[in-house]
Amino acid sequence: MKGIITKAIEYHSLRIVNPVKGFKTEKEKPRMRFLTETEQLRLIEAAALEPKAPYLQPFVILGLNTGLRKSELLHLRVDDISLEHNRLRVEDGKGGSRRFIPLNETAKTALTQLLMGEKKGSLFHDRYGRQIEDVKKAYASALKKAGLLNVRIHDLRRTFGTDCARRGIEPRRLQEWMGHKSIETTMKYYVVANQDYELEAIRKLDGRMDPYKDTLKNEGLQETLQPFDFDGEPCKIRTCDPLIKSQLLYQLS
Repeated sequence: MKGIITKAIEYHSLRIVNPVKGFKTEKEKPRMRFLTETEQLRLIEAAALEPKAPYLQPFVILGLNTGLRKSELLHLRVDDISLEHNRLRVEDGKGGSRRFIPLNETAKTALTQLLMGEKKGSLFHDRYGRQIEDVKKAYASALKKAGLLNVRIHDLRRTFGTDCARRGIEPRRLQEWMGHKSIETTMKYYVVANQDYELEAIRKLDGRMDPYKDTLKNEGLQETLQPFDFDGEPCKIRTCDPLIKSQLLYQLS
């Protein structure tokens, strides 16, 4: 409301004071809901049980594997899909931008089902060829069948971002795929690191080094680092590099 009144004052040269000027708005808290692999499978299976919405299962699969917004998915057209080049095109995304999304085999299988016999027009359409405007009712029914709570359609997109980050997709690349202007938006609102993921990530550091073991001995390198003569005296440092030796002697002196 503060912004609307400010624009009205600016556009119409009104000589009034914005009554809500100075009020601080609460910062939006990042939503943390995303689907685990088990929940994804349950939702996909439940989506296939919607007889009046045969397009729902492909819709869910594509949402989970491309990260497109609901409006971007529903506005996809047949000529936006290139199975040959393994990518789809978002012609008019948020902000009017165009971007390309790579397709994995799961997404291609779902698209093949939708493209069967189609040569043009909307990808998601009813039996009369009219574009589907919303999937809210069918989606809610599938959630109930799957026994899932508090899962919005937009959470499919968040799940995609989280899964990509977990599998090591470079953040800047993920930002491009999701169509964000700033990487902060991608990482703050679309990548959720729960406790299990954090534990898995930190465990990857195991094995790099172990201060409680003789790594050299375990790796069979003990014999390769024997003392050698340097300037006529036996080297008492486990290195064969004179420069390193001199630096260590200096530090010990």
